[in-house]
Amino acid sequence: MALADRLSLAFRQRIVLRLVLALVALYLLIGGLQLLLIGGSPHYLLAGLLAGASAIFMARGDRRGALLYALLLLGTLVWSLVECGLDPWGLQARLLAPAILGIWVAWPYLKPWSRSALVVL
Repeated sequence: MALADRLSLAFRQRIVLRLVLALVALYLLIGGLQLLLIGGSPHYLLAGLLAGASAIFMARGDRRGALLYALLLLGTLVWSLVECGLDPWGLQARLLAPAILGIWVAWPYLKPWSRSALVVL
């Protein structure tokens, strides 16, 4: 595969990741605000803000976007443990989707030896 093809593929993957993060952020912001207005947890609103900031930084090619998403994961883990303790079903429901998206966000850092990984972010 030619370098131009790999760059093009990496560029398209970056765009898709940014769009997914932006949509997740919008969903969390709207749902989090609704939940907060009826007396619920502010977690989803804060998670939406962090996901949105992560998408913006990643759109600019700034590695801080991945760090912000890691912060979101850490906050979600703490919130999950406070909310449901060590109940495996409760933790799974709160952590699985953000963790899977986190693997996608962190993929370039998980495979630093790959040349294509350097282009993804």
